[in-house]
Amino acid sequence: MICGSHRDDGKDGETFVRSENVKGHRPGNDPPPSKVERVGRVCRESDCDTRLSIYNKSGFCWQHQPLIFPNYRGKRLASS
Repeated sequence: MICGSHRDDGKDGETFVRSENVKGHRPGNDPPPSKVERVGRVCRESDCDTRLSIYNKSGFCWQHQPLIFPNYRGKRLASS
């Protein structure tokens, strides 16, 4: 016995079977939701009225965000 619905797409008499069962998982296994900031924030740079995304953690838009070069590997050289 086949459970599901039959569909004939009309091409070469092919028939597809779609199962009515849905796979899922137990609650609690999902990653935590993204942290969001308040709605309606504006770039902190003077004369910039760019609205910031709720996912933008800083107070600046991409044009006014301070440029930082992260050092992922190795040691930082001492300033001479």
